[in-house]
Amino acid sequence: MFTLFMFVVLTFAGWMLLIAGLRSGSKMTRQEEDERTLTTGEIILAEEAGNVGNGKKRKSLQIQYRVSGQIYTRKLNTNVPPDMIGKTVDVYYNSDQPTAFHIEGLTGKKKNGSLTRIGLIWIIVGTIIWAGMASTERNDINIPLLKMRLHRFLSQIEREKESTPPPIPEPTAEPTVEPYVPPKVECQYHLNDEGAAVLEKISVKRGHRYVIIPEEVDGHPVVGLEADVFSDIFLLNGLELPGTIPVLEIDPFHGIAVFVKSITIGSGTEEIADRAFARLKILKKVTIPASVTKIADDAFYEGCKAIFYVVEGSEAERYCREKGYSYILTE
Repeated sequence: MFTLFMFVVLTFAGWMLLIAGLRSGSKMTRQEEDERTLTTGEIILAEEAGNVGNGKKRKSLQIQYRVSGQIYTRKLNTNVPPDMIGKTVDVYYNSDQPTAFHIEGLTGKKKNGSLTRIGLIWIIVGTIIWAGMASTERNDINIPLLKMRLHRFLSQIEREKESTPPPIPEPTAEPTVEPYVPPKVECQYHLNDEGAAVLEKISVKRGHRYVIIPEEVDGHPVVGLEADVFSDIFLLNGLELPGTIPVLEIDPFHGIAVFVKSITIGSGTEEIADRAFARLKILKKVTIPASVTKIADDAFYEGCKAIFYVVEGSEAERYCREKGYSYILTE
């Protein structure tokens, strides 16, 4: 009776861990079966509310993804390799509850599998200890036998590790630099009174984050952009605008403002109107040609931290000096 009691004592925690791992794994499987709708998201390192001391903000890994035009930002309670920060990943979410999501390979059953393995190891080690205790008639611990069995168990684990051959590395070919091919841009547009195209919607193949807008569509020069023209492109990072657009009007960037970091304006554009880029608060680079002769005072976000690439003696240079923006002179 005593030996049975000791078996329960030595392996109880292991059984609890095993049961918890199996139950959590089953629950996670049911949740992931409901999370079947696919979208894309970006892993970011963002500040949280509150300080960690000395006025510094607490930072955490988060995932941003869009569902039906709404952007969701959720904290990741898992280890993420540093090289994944800023990258686009596939996000599977519950269409009835968009805040329920998982990322293949990063979130899901990994933690539950660890609980199951720890529980099994605990039960095995506890059983070995119990067997050593039960091997004597007086129920006292047989230390030499216990050491021998533990050593045998650990040696077997080491032999299994050593018997697994390391993977043979694939032969690597000489790196080649492929020429950049801009993604194909699908445009919806209408024609103005002069027969020129005003773009209403722009879309590209999923995964492309840098878009070059063509100078013409179906033989019609592109001269304007409607509001929300980029709303179908999630996680847009960079944009080149054609010089055929004489005036960059107000607010064509609604819905993508949190992601755009680079804007290049083509030679030929003459004016940047009021609040044309005011939504783009994380701009890093702006290229303005010498053809631009008028820039509204509030064309960019107040306190913009971007570096402006401008032509010496141009209106853009004067604008940057007046606003105190950082700029680099180009030819």
